[in-house]
Amino acid sequence: MNATYVRGVLLVLPFCFWSCLTSTSAVKLHLEDQQIDLQKYLRSHPLQARQNIRIDLIARGPTTSVHMVQIRKAEKPHIHAGHDLRVVLVRGRGTMVIDRKRIQAGVGSVFEIERGTPHHFINEGPTPAAGLVTFSPPYDGTDMIPVPAD
Repeated sequence: MNATYVRGVLLVLPFCFWSCLTSTSAVKLHLEDQQIDLQKYLRSHPLQARQNIRIDLIARGPTTSVHMVQIRKAEKPHIHAGHDLRVVLVRGRGTMVIDRKRIQAGVGSVFEIERGTPHHFINEGPTPAAGLVTFSPPYDGTDMIPVPAD
């Protein structure tokens, strides 16, 4: 794997053909006694036809929460004032914009985003992109503050 650290961002890109950057392959999430096949999870929690973003809580603990975020087109630029987050792209491809840096992303890309850092994702694939997002502390759905686009 090739890892690059860019101002608070850890990006991991596997060496593979472009097609592998658009599927989940056999990604599994292990939480205590659970094993969740993320491909099956996405099939059972589809983004609806007119829905741009879907956020589902997968697990919540005392220090973190884990969510599946699906994006059809793009998020609006925003910050999380009280939460750090880690995003692992598990389906699709696109551009992650973090503090004005545009980073190409595909399946396996990992982003560490510190609280207060402007960011958003732009889907560039033919189907909705999906990211496994871990928030610390646990996300309650109220800490998403819009910021002006560049």
